[in-house]
Parts: sequence; structure tokens; C-alpha cells
Amino acid sequence: MTMSNPGLFTSENQSNSQQQSKKKFKIHGFKFFQYALNRIRKEVYDYAELGYDKGLDASAVAIYVGLHSKCSSAGLLDADFHVSALSKELNIPTATGSNGINQLLDRGLIIERETDKKNQYEIVGYAANNLSREESINPDKKLNYLTVPFDLMQTTVLANLVSKKSPRGIILMLEILNTFRNKFRGAKACASEYKTDLKTDTLMEKLGKSSAKRVRDILEVLSPIFTFKPIDLKERKPRPDVITRVRTAVTQIWVRKYDIHIKLGCIIEKEAHNEETTKAYKDADYRIRLLKIPMFQKDRIGIRAAYKGSVKEIAQFVKNKKQQTKLHRDSMQHALEELEDFLRKGNKIKSVGAFINTKLQEYVIQFLDDHNLYIDIETFYHQTESPVPAIWEKYRTHKKAMLA
Repeated sequence: MTMSNPGLFTSENQSNSQQQSKKKFKIHGFKFFQYALNRIRKEVYDYAELGYDKGLDASAVAIYVGLHSKCSSAGLLDADFHVSALSKELNIPTATGSNGINQLLDRGLIIERETDKKNQYEIVGYAANNLSREESINPDKKLNYLTVPFDLMQTTVLANLVSKKSPRGIILMLEILNTFRNKFRGAKACASEYKTDLKTDTLMEKLGKSSAKRVRDILEVLSPIFTFKPIDLKERKPRPDVITRVRTAVTQIWVRKYDIHIKLGCIIEKEAHNEETTKAYKDADYRIRLLKIPMFQKDRIGIRAAYKGSVKEIAQFVKNKKQQTKLHRDSMQHALEELEDFLRKGNKIKSVGAFINTKLQEYVIQFLDDHNLYIDIETFYHQTESPVPAIWEKYRTHKKAMLA
């Protein structure tokens, strides 16, 4: 009997194993749309074309990025948002942050939107650009954004770039993140395999710096987010006439290009995308925005927690895909329609988050009655001894009342 080549067999197995072990990763962060990047580029590089004497300060660009980390799906900042709190989070002086937000207001990058109690800041263009092809009336429309790591907000990167008066450094950071957004569309065996590169000459041009040393100063500031590895090195020999000078002639190493990796702390494994959940959150943000109800941070967080704790908790037990989709989609629609009807009748609302929570639970309880899921879900919690969520406790009480 002829033996197969063990070396070849091992190689094939390794190849198959590597192929199977490839995963998809993504940057763990918040959206920053391509239109917004294009706009601040214009405000910094081509301000004269817009009729201004100077470009946006680094403080304004830093605050603009920070606002994107705080806004809703409709681009609204919470009614209890304060620029002083954001400035503190970014490690910049409050006066610097206030100057930045005033520049954004003056240039029309943000506006103040009226509500029935308190005005809220809105990022101009965010809502329009956060619509998918299915949500937009334009069939060619598609979401086009980069992802800024949440980790950025825990560093002094933006503060240091503000201190160095380098709005271009912030734009460079966003451009590199935009490049990684495209890189992450492919699967890799490990997150560290994702990389991009930039030439030193390109970096000097983008940053408006006249020397490689000044470029390195900015790269050092960005080091909490990226790793810059010098490649394509070239020796620069001193000119013959330098030897006659007082200073010692030194051979310099010229870095012509950098390999760039994003720090692994900014990356997470990509989970299966739940479009219905995303759509439910967006529907809530957009319709509440149109109703001109002030949305406070506790309300926004509360709505998402209520949806996760009531709707998603029960949806995992629904095997029929059409029924599962109906639960995901119609629960939030029911809550929002009830909210609109309540306000249309002239009623005042104390807490939009609490109202939506009540109506989501109301829909889920009716859904459970309609689809006879009681025995399956009760059996699951009994056998697994899993923590029983509030929605199931409510349904148990409802069920007992019905049987009494």
C-alpha cells in the first residue's frame, strides 16, 4: 500500500485549519460619516473658499468628534448634555471646549433644535446620512462611515492635538481609521494582521509639517490608538564638506514609509448583525426627534435597556423567523404609535423612556398570549436555572390573573 506524503498532508491540514479559523473583526466604536470628514477637511484645508479668514481650530474639530460619540441615531445630543462635561472627558479646558462648540455653531456644523422644554444640539446632516438604502427614498443611497474607537475617549490623544494646535492631526487620525474601515471587511486569522501604510512624504503633506521630526511628534501623540512601525529605511550619508565643520558628521536614517496597525484594544470580533434591533433604535430616535420631545440621557439608555430586556429576551425563544421579525419590528412601532397618540390628545409626558418601556412590555405580553409560548419559556428558565428577567415575572403575574 502506498503511503501518502505526511508533509503534504500536514500542510493541507494547516491550510484548511487557517482558512476555518479566520474571523471577521471590527473597530469597537461610534460612527463618523464620510460627509462629516469631507466637511471638516474643507473647513481646515480650504477655509478661504468658504469665505473664512482662518480654518477650524483643533478644539472645534476635537469637540466635533466628541459630539459624535454622544449623539443619538438621529444626530441629537441629549437634552442634559453640557459641553463642560465633554471637555472634561476629552481632558481639555472648559473654555477651550466652549470656544470649539461656538465655532461649530458659527460654521453651521451643529445647530440648536427647539423642543417643548429645552433646546438640544443637533449634528447637521447626521440624521440624513444615517439612513440605509431601505430607509431612504434614494435607491442608490448607502451608509458611508468610518468607526472611531471608544478607546479614543479614554486617552489624551485629542487633548494633545488641541494643545499642539493640530486640527490636521485629528483629520489624519480619522483618515487612517477610514482606511481600516475598508480593511476590516475581510476576514483574518487574528486582528493584528490588519494593517495599512503611509509614506513619510505623504504624512508631511497631510500634516503641513516641514520635517520628518515634526511628523514623528504627531505620530507619537497618536500612539495610544495606532502603532507606527518604520519600514523602507534609507541611510543618508553626510556631505563631504560637513567633515570640515566643527560638528561631527553623522549618518542619518531616513524613514520613507510606516506600517500602521491599530491597537488591539480598539478591536472586537464582529457579531452577527441584527438589523431589526438597529432599526428599532433608529425608529425611536428619529420619531422622538420629529415629535420635538427633549430626550435625556437616562431616557435614551432606558429605551435601549427596555428593548433588550423585554423584546430581545423573548425573541430568542421564537423559532419562527417571521414571528421573530414581527416581534422585533412591531413592538417598537406599537410603543411609538402609542406615544404619538398620547401626545396628540394633549397629554404631557414626564419620562419618554418610562412610557416606551411600559408600551414595549404591553406588546410583548400580548405577543406571548397570541403565540402560546408560555410552556416553552417557563420550561427553559426552570431547567437552566437562568436568571428570570422582569418581563417574564410580569407575564407570570399576568398569566395567574387570567387563570384566576
